[in-house]
Amino acid sequence: MEVNGYTIGPGADLSYADLEAADLEGADLFNANLSDAKLKGANLSGANLSNTNLSGANLSNANLSKANLCETKLDKANLSGAILSEADLSDAYGGDWVNFWRADLTGACLDGANLQNVMFWEANLTCASLDWTDLSGANLSEANLSGASLYGADLYGANLFKANLKKVNLTEAKLYLAKMPDGSLMQAREFDQKTGFGDDDRARWTQG
Repeated sequence: MEVNGYTIGPGADLSYADLEAADLEGADLFNANLSDAKLKGANLSGANLSNTNLSGANLSNANLSKANLCETKLDKANLSGAILSEADLSDAYGGDWVNFWRADLTGACLDGANLQNVMFWEANLTCASLDWTDLSGANLSEANLSGASLYGADLYGANLFKANLKKVNLTEAKLYLAKMPDGSLMQAREFDQKTGFGDDDRARWTQG
C-alpha cells in the first residue's frame, strides 16, 4: 500500500512522514516507526498500530476508532480531538507528556496502560476500560468517565476536578491525593467502591 509516496506496511519507517488527512483505514502498521509523523485528521479506523512508535506524532482530530494501539509508544504524541472509540490501547506507554484533550475514547480499552501525567482534559471516556491503568498525576478534569471501569487503577495525585464519575467502577483504585469533583483531595490510599472509604478511613469524598 502506498500513500503520498510512502510505503505503508508492517515495520515501515514512517518517521517524520507527512500523512496529514491520509486515508489509512484498516492499514497494517504493526511495529512501524511513526515517530514525529504528521497524521492530523488521518483516517486510521480499524488500523493495526500495535507495537508501533507514535512518539511525538501529531494525530489531532484523527479517526482511530476500533484501531489496535496495543503496546504503542505515545510519549509526546498529540491526540487532541482524536476519535478513539472502541480502540485498544491496552499496555500502551505514555511516558512524557501526551495530549488526549477532548479526545473521544468511548468504550476504548486502556487496561494496564502507563499513562502517568497524561492530559485527558474534557476527554470522553464513557464506558471505557481502564483497569489497572497507571493514571498517576493525569489531568482528567472535566472528563466524562461515566460507566467507565477503573478497577485497580492508580490515580495517585490525579486531577478529577469536575469529572463525571457517574456509575464509575473505582473498586481497589488508588486515589491518594487525587483532586475530586467537589474540589477536595482524596486522603484515603485506596478506595472501596462499596463503602466509599479507603484503608485509613479518612476519605472525604464518596461517589455521587
